[in-house]
Amino acid sequence: PIRKSLTTTGDTSPASALAVNRFPMYAKGSEHYRRAIPFSSAAVRMAIKDGQGVIVIHGVDFNGNGRYDFAGAGRSDLDPSLPEEATAPAICGVMRVSR
Repeated sequence: PIRKSLTTTGDTSPASALAVNRFPMYAKGSEHYRRAIPFSSAAVRMAIKDGQGVIVIHGVDFNGNGRYDFAGAGRSDLDPSLPEEATAPAICGVMRVSR
């Protein structure tokens, strides 16, 4: 399940999982994100340490027009009020502890 939402401002809880207006969007696949997000759950910290923490980044500009819109792929299966481009999984991977 979602534990944190990597928004640019405000809430980072699972309630913000579809707050696409607060997620970064960068053109041409270049992504730079920096924000300190505390995890109060020891279980989450342990999952990351044990290689069980996963990050999934959503958002694919299918029609290459620089924005997430309905023309690119229609409506999202997750929330029909959003374009599929905004919620389509783009990349995912296991988080690793950096030393």
